[in-house]
Amino acid sequence: MADRIDKDDDVIFGRDLRERLSELELDEEIEKDNPGSDDHMMFEDEREELAFLRRILEEAPGADVDGAYFVNDAHFAAWATEEWESDTGEAASDWPYRHIDWDEAADELRTDYTTFVFDGVTFYTRSSH
Repeated sequence: MADRIDKDDDVIFGRDLRERLSELELDEEIEKDNPGSDDHMMFEDEREELAFLRRILEEAPGADVDGAYFVNDAHFAAWATEEWESDTGEAASDWPYRHIDWDEAADELRTDYTTFVFDGVTFYTRSSH
């Protein structure tokens, strides 16, 4: 079972979104096929999550969702720093990198990403291929 996906997540990966969406759509179908059965009822938070995931697919501006990732604006600077560290093998806390304004660097990096808003939360995306 895939983890719950929420608009407050730091990063949403497209493959996780698809997997979770499939699970919830299957649960929705089972519920429709078994009306009135308490054993097959979806919880309200699952219905809300399903609606949120469907909105992502509808609103993602031409993104290849399966190969995409969606970075929450509130986490973007930290995410960009982590990505830089992963790519370079360097630590942002080491000299001379600790003197870099990582928030400013992240602001410039945002221009390479597509911006969109889900339920009032800004996300940035770029295909990972």
